[in-house]
Amino acid sequence: NAQITLNANSDISTGNISTSTGVSITSIQGNVKTGDVTANTSDNSIGNIDIASSGSIETGKLTTTGTTAGGNINLQAGDRITIGRINSSATPGNAGEVKLNAENAIEVISIQSEGGNSGGNVEITTGDTLRIRGTFLDQNQNIASISTAGEVVGGNIAISTGNTPFIVGDATINGSVGAITDGKLTISPDRSLPSSFQLKEVENSQSQNSESNETTSESTETTSESTETTSESNESTSTSETQENQPQPEESTPQNVTQPESTESSNSEENQTTTVTETQPELVEEPQNIEESQTQIPPEVDNEEPSNTNQDIQIVSPNPNDESNSPVLDNSEPTTPIAENTASSVSIIEQPTTPIAENTASSVSIIEQPTTPIAENIASSMSSSGEQIIPLVVENQNQNQTTLEFEQPNNSQLMIAENVETNILVEDTNSSSIPSVLEQTVAIENPAQGKSSQKPTPTIVVEESITTTTSEISRNDNYQINLTDTLSQIELNRGREFAGYFGKNITKKTVTAANIRNTLSSVEKIGIRPAIIYVSAQPNNLELQLFLPNGKPIVRSSGKTRDEVIEVAKKFTNQIRTPSQLNSDNYLQNAQKLHQWLIAPIAEELANHNINTIVFSMDKGLRTIPIAALHDGQQFLVEQYSLGLIPSFTLTDTSYVGLNGSQVLAMGASEFPGNTEQTPLPAVPVELKTIVNNLWPGQSFLNQGFTLENLKQQSSKEKFKIIHLATHGEFHPGGADNSYIQLWDTKLRLNQLRQLRLYNAQVELLVLSACTTAVGDEEAELGFAGLAVQAGVKSALASLWYVSDTGTLALMTEFYQNLSNRPIKAQALRQAQLAMLRGEVHLQDGHILRNGNKHLPLPQELARGGRRDLSHPYYWAAFTMIGSPW
Repeated sequence: NAQITLNANSDISTGNISTSTGVSITSIQGNVKTGDVTANTSDNSIGNIDIASSGSIETGKLTTTGTTAGGNINLQAGDRITIGRINSSATPGNAGEVKLNAENAIEVISIQSEGGNSGGNVEITTGDTLRIRGTFLDQNQNIASISTAGEVVGGNIAISTGNTPFIVGDATINGSVGAITDGKLTISPDRSLPSSFQLKEVENSQSQNSESNETTSESTETTSESTETTSESNESTSTSETQENQPQPEESTPQNVTQPESTESSNSEENQTTTVTETQPELVEEPQNIEESQTQIPPEVDNEEPSNTNQDIQIVSPNPNDESNSPVLDNSEPTTPIAENTASSVSIIEQPTTPIAENTASSVSIIEQPTTPIAENIASSMSSSGEQIIPLVVENQNQNQTTLEFEQPNNSQLMIAENVETNILVEDTNSSSIPSVLEQTVAIENPAQGKSSQKPTPTIVVEESITTTTSEISRNDNYQINLTDTLSQIELNRGREFAGYFGKNITKKTVTAANIRNTLSSVEKIGIRPAIIYVSAQPNNLELQLFLPNGKPIVRSSGKTRDEVIEVAKKFTNQIRTPSQLNSDNYLQNAQKLHQWLIAPIAEELANHNINTIVFSMDKGLRTIPIAALHDGQQFLVEQYSLGLIPSFTLTDTSYVGLNGSQVLAMGASEFPGNTEQTPLPAVPVELKTIVNNLWPGQSFLNQGFTLENLKQQSSKEKFKIIHLATHGEFHPGGADNSYIQLWDTKLRLNQLRQLRLYNAQVELLVLSACTTAVGDEEAELGFAGLAVQAGVKSALASLWYVSDTGTLALMTEFYQNLSNRPIKAQALRQAQLAMLRGEVHLQDGHILRNGNKHLPLPQELARGGRRDLSHPYYWAAFTMIGSPW
């Protein structure tokens, strides 16, 4: 093909252009607008793309990929530049250069200039702002917005913008969504850079900074094993040289995460300054791009049946020597099923015993009780493998720390053998929280002396790891948990609650602490640092179990009774959701109490591990707490973390598929037929129009178009990954058939949700923008917390109470605005909530204002004069992300 050249004095507008040589477009006095431009190079030619305009340049994707070399891409504009994805890569040759120069703002989805030999240089100059709104997976497995990586050498990256700092991790004003990397140095979110910089200069400044992000994927994995040491606090900032001087326990690489190759093995001298950061944002492309990202982190495993398509859990077999896996539950092929009310068969061969801890405030004893099983509902088998179980740390806020651990056989021991019914009971007379006895023996610190007793203590030798499995959760099975429950028992119990409520069997898979840890660590590649907190409200104790991306699970106990916690939670929720109390902050006292009980006991660990996303699995009675509004006396919880709610880990689809290129199906009703007895929702037409026309590509249906048949028909189309329903939704006491979503002329009962077959369409997000839930009712909250599971979607965004039409409209428009820039659904929700909390979004003279600018006119029925603030938690705390937060 010949070179394509277009020259004109005025505007130039074309569709897609494709050639194997090159493209040159010049508008002397006008603007240039094109579709996708492709100049793929052959072995003997280089196809460049050159576009110049005295006005603006607007194009689709620009591609000059080749084998021996990639073509150069050069855009010069007197006004603005708006581009899709840029790719000038070459395999195995040298990538082409990318130069963008504009007097005003530049907006691009991503820039990929990678080479099998050398990467291409990237030079961007603008007198205004630069927004790089998307990402891709680069050749080193980083999720990047710009990559000039090469197998031999990377290309230079130079960016010059106006006077606004450039933020890596936030493309809202001036910055990039993903990392910026040349293969040697990676600048990852969240990092503020000068308005003008060269990557080499950033590298030089980092080399003198003790908190540089210089790690390799291997050292990142090993660092994750030492989370209880001082190296944990520097996990994302310590250098690989520093890590080499620290003990590094071995850990098997998670099988469900693609790991970047260690560049140390190929070029150790050059990689002394190599940085491969571990925290990355999601893969993001422009919403208008119909190509859908299918990158999954971690990948989905199996689909056992249509009714549970999205409930797959990524399971990675733990290393038997993995010291961070405690408590331990075997996740290999189950050999021993859970048998309810079946006692574990063990015997105790007792050697001469020595008291575990004499004269301590917290006495611990081993008591033989043949009539009581070790742990009901678990059948365990043990062998003499000598496998060591690492300690699980348990604390009571009012007690000294207690460490429970297994030790290898020594002189005195208790041998657990099979086929003799007995019990081993660990008692702590002053502490109300004791972890699973089956997974720990006891080495108690002496509170009076502040050190561990040095006297010989009996040791329990575990002869084989405990294995549990449940192939199915059946309805109507009553199950009581206590403080010695293992992770699998809590998962089993919660699964049964939801199965009983929805009147169906739910396939359940075994879960271990290692499964959770591997999933949490894997999603760090999309830019988050998550933790899961299991909250168990026992009759006389509130227990928190914290699971982190690396390290041991941590258990804390507050000593608060279940009744006390639930009572405070009800008062707190009612104080916030009552419109007549919008001018009051009387909720703060209870907000601070709940924060003290649910967050404060683990706040130090969250900070030490740099957690920025918390996922809660709540016990019954606590699932409708507006957790975002908890308060530590200085700030709300949402000001510190992105938040989410899951029914349980095993009932949550933890795989990741980006929303890039997806569309939204927006349906709703502003008025309803008289026989429905529903109040009008006058803001719904504006809500649907704004979302579909201005914020996200898709299609909308209002009022008579919002029928069950049309919802089924439209939602079956695979292009709709988001389904937005702007209508009444009510979660009532009683069974799932008492709760519903109001369509135009009928109620879609909660137990009928699966009729929509959203699991077949693989819907990523279901949004219900006008819901309410009965406060404190355990059945109603099962419907709310189990919404994503029952609907067959990965995530659901719903409100705990009816928020005003204007408040809902403000939050929803902010949410979708942020969803195109933020890598995680929960992050997009958090930013919307913060905008309202901080007054960045408010009402003024019949408009929704954002940062002082008229953003959206309200319908006449809702327009009011003057200013109305939306900072009270009533307006933003009701909205909750259910299911996968990413």
